[in-house]
Amino acid sequence: MGKSDRLRLADVRRVFRLLGECRDLGHDAEGWRRHAFEGAAKLLGARGATGGEVAWARPDGPVRFLHPVVTGFSAAEMTAFARYMRVRDPRDPAQDPTLHALGRLGGGQVTRTRRQLVDDARWRGCVSLNEHRRPAGVEECVYTLYPLLAGGTYSLIGLHRPLGGGVSRPATGGCCTYSTRSWYSTRSWGG
Repeated sequence: MGKSDRLRLADVRRVFRLLGECRDLGHDAEGWRRHAFEGAAKLLGARGATGGEVAWARPDGPVRFLHPVVTGFSAAEMTAFARYMRVRDPRDPAQDPTLHALGRLGGGQVTRTRRQLVDDARWRGCVSLNEHRRPAGVEECVYTLYPLLAGGTYSLIGLHRPLGGGVSRPATGGCCTYSTRSWYSTRSWGG
């Protein structure tokens, strides 16, 4: 692993600063989530972030957003993607193979890049990429799914890289994994 692929001390400091800022907003669930998503996107070079608290009867149930968070996208882009998330068939991997694969992963918290979830050929032909992500100017992504105390509910964060932005460096997954665990284990964040 080259030096540029390693998590640097300055990166760790930025993560802890973001965690502290989120902790300070803990009484405001919508505020800390939005701040966390914006901060994670900035830290990892993402154009935007999507997710929030979701109800998901994995693997094939619909993803229902209880407390959605979307940052870095225009109102029109958000509307188009929200409409797609409501009507997509989660059992059809041709529509969104990333969430289809993410729903099938076992265990507790998982963090995966798009390439860890789906191969390039299937990704290039899917509805999600061609009709919703590319028009919004994004392509590669990394997802973290963290189970919450209420059964069937999760914290979901998707960080979306700009078109031509390449894939995340290896440290990205670990950084995102640690941050998500810390947001939920430091204290009870509520609603």
